[in-house]
Amino acid sequence: MKNIKRDSIRNFCEEIFIMIENTYDGLYLKKFLTEEGDPRADDDAFINERVERSGAVFEECRLQGMTVDQAQEAAMAVLLEGL
Repeated sequence: MKNIKRDSIRNFCEEIFIMIENTYDGLYLKKFLTEEGDPRADDDAFINERVERSGAVFEECRLQGMTVDQAQEAAMAVLLEGL
């Protein structure tokens, strides 16, 4: 029972972390695009798609055993790819 509760709490915390990280990444990308004068700064679909891909890369990197810093670097590369 304790393991189930502990796993549930861990999963909940991971979900919250991902939501916070996605919000941060979206704001970061929006700010970057705005500062660069890129009209996509107002394109929520573009920003959300980049954030989702970035988050998926981060998750996959962590599952492969990369450190948080390594995974974040890979995710940031996807977030800013081609910009």
